[in-house]
Amino acid sequence: MLTSAFPYWTLAPNAFNALKTFTETIEAGSVNKKLLNLVYLRVSQINGCAYCTQLHGRDLRKDGETPERTDTLAAWKESPHFTNEERIALRWAELPILRISRCLKRYLMNSRPAIRACRLQNSPSRLQV
Repeated sequence: MLTSAFPYWTLAPNAFNALKTFTETIEAGSVNKKLLNLVYLRVSQINGCAYCTQLHGRDLRKDGETPERTDTLAAWKESPHFTNEERIALRWAELPILRISRCLKRYLMNSRPAIRACRLQNSPSRLQV
């Protein structure tokens, strides 16, 4: 079993508590649990968090989700396996994350030379396999 690479709850306790409260609020509402887990898995895919991806994928399988849907979730826009309600929820979940990602990339590109150097050192083209 994977464990989280970073102790988010220690590194950013205010952000972690806000996310926990947000999650508890959503889960107390009327949104279908399977739909929530689809959204959680998609967000985890975008964030690149292996721990969260494994966690939410396991929850979906436990709830009876089909392999066709979990296998095509990353390409949900082109997959015939998702309902209109699910497509709306997935789009709603993706928008802020993709915007944050673009803003962060711009910040890193325009930031101090030390941050740019760090970004270049850790770029995929420089990683050894």
